[in-house]
Amino acid sequence: MRLIRTVQHDLSGVAAVEFALVAPILIGLIFGIWNTGVVLYADNSIRDAVEAGARQATVFPRPSEAQLRQRINDRYFGPQNQGAVAGPTFAYGTRNGAPIVTISMSYTHQVNVPFLPARNVTLAHQRTVYMAPAGTVRNP
Repeated sequence: MRLIRTVQHDLSGVAAVEFALVAPILIGLIFGIWNTGVVLYADNSIRDAVEAGARQATVFPRPSEAQLRQRINDRYFGPQNQGAVAGPTFAYGTRNGAPIVTISMSYTHQVNVPFLPARNVTLAHQRTVYMAPAGTVRNP
C-alpha cells in the first residue's frame, strides 16, 4: 500500500513523458511550415518567370524562343532542385487570326514531413499572349 502512495505522488519523469507525447506533433508542424514556405516560394518564382516571358513575347520586334527562354530563366529565382523544374515550354498558334504563344512551366516538390508518407506537389503556371505578327513594321 505504501508503494502505491509513493508512486502516486512521485512526479519525476512527468516532463519527459509530456515531451514524448508532444514532440512528434511539434516536429511535424515545423516541417509542415517549412515545406509550405518552400512551395509558396517556388510558386511565386514560377509565376513571376512565366509572366516575365509573356511580357517579353508581346514586344516588337518579336523575340526568338531562345530570347524568351533566357528571360524566363533569368527571372526564375526559386529552388534549383535537379529535375524539379520543367520548362519553359512554348506552344504557338493563332487566335482570331493573330499569332499567340502559350508559355508553360512547372515545379515538383516532394513534401517530407516526419511520420507521414512523402507526397509530391506539382505547381504549374501558363500564360497565353498575343504576339506581334512576323514581318510587321512599326509606325513611328
